Amino acid sequence: MRPTPTYRNFGSFAGLFMLLLTGMFMTACEDDVKVTHTYTYFEPVYATTSEIRDAFDVIAPQAITSSGKIYYLNGYIFLNEPGKGIHIINNEDPSNPVNEAFINIPGNFDMAAKGNILYADSYIDLLAIDISDLDNIEIKKRVENVFPIRYDFFYNGAESVVLTEYKEVRQVDVYEDDLGQMVHPGVFAWGHGFLATAEFSVNSFYDAGAPRSGGGSSSGVGGSMARFTIAGHYLYTVDSYNLSVFDIVNLDDPVAGNTVEISWDIETIFPYGDKLFIGSRAGMYIFNASNPESPYLLSKFEHVRSCDPVIADKNIAYVTLRSGTECEGFTNQLDVIDVTSLENPTLMKTFAMQNPHGLGKDDNLLFIAEGEYGLKVFDASDPLLIGERLLEHYDNIHAYDVIPLDGILLMTGDDGLFQYDYSDPENIQFLSKISVNASL
Repeated sequence: MRPTPTYRNFGSFAGLFMLLLTGMFMTACEDDVKVTHTYTYFEPVYATTSEIRDAFDVIAPQAITSSGKIYYLNGYIFLNEPGKGIHIINNEDPSNPVNEAFINIPGNFDMAAKGNILYADSYIDLLAIDISDLDNIEIKKRVENVFPIRYDFFYNGAESVVLTEYKEVRQVDVYEDDLGQMVHPGVFAWGHGFLATAEFSVNSFYDAGAPRSGGGSSSGVGGSMARFTIAGHYLYTVDSYNLSVFDIVNLDDPVAGNTVEISWDIETIFPYGDKLFIGSRAGMYIFNASNPESPYLLSKFEHVRSCDPVIADKNIAYVTLRSGTECEGFTNQLDVIDVTSLENPTLMKTFAMQNPHGLGKDDNLLFIAEGEYGLKVFDASDPLLIGERLLEHYDNIHAYDVIPLDGILLMTGDDGLFQYDYSDPENIQFLSKISVNASL
């Protein structure tokens, strides 16, 4: 990646600068000087697919250093450590969750589960992991090379290679030169009143940038930021461009099926009945999955460019839009959308928010994770009055995503994993927290 110089306009000071520079050359042209040139760039780090696949392991519980996606199944919380793997947390007692194990999965960011099988990505691969015995977790099947679009993936001779990250490198070049022959350090070009200085900015394009529980072969529940979800006998995944379908009739033997091209900047997927609600930075897509092997587009609701998780309940979809460098937009709001006509979704109301991320709904309660501004709980019994009916605001925490589940709220954020009892909406109670970097 070639660094891009940043240009500064010195305007009327050009003549003065050139006079000073000329004087410097004239008085010191016989001297040898030492020049230091410092710049920063991002160096790609690669790993072979063999190295990545051999790194899968199940180890003792690890401290949570960064909390990502969250999933719940049969009394257990599965918490993603972005890019590293999955924490397995026994949540039979939400007041006292127990971190029991860690599945080391390089390049893991998403997951979903059904029955005794946990589905997880590992860079370009899909894993089907048997979790029926937590003392003997094992991969039942690895579907190789099904997510190549997520990363720079290519063949290098006989071995395939994956770009795993960019490492920031600060380089200092020191050299000596005769002052009369050199260009002044930090000056590369001169013209039209602009000076190109040795200040560089480098853009990294690496983007590191999940249904009800029960026994038997039921699927679990994921948050609104999920890129994996399960509906019936199918696993659906999204990347930045596509919707992919996997047949999981045989849970431990996922079979890759159709891939449907959607658009670009796709972010999240949420199932509701036989419909799939897909969030992107440009709008909400609704897909009909009544023929689950071949979902097709019903409609798109467009909005300003912004990060966009979406959930649905009955005839209403709830979409949060947030600003930020990653999201590109400048909007922070909740859109309430009437989807009675799936072919023609219409905006009902917009409510101002601070920086909304994930969201979840249970009956008449709507939970919105507001990033650094905390967690908000709204009475959503009347969708047109949500903004006027704030029940609770926990503003001293960071909130990324939520799963409301039968009176217990699971919430992740930069601070860790939180749980609340909301069985009495008028008296929501804090239950527990597993802090980031907490000792085990």
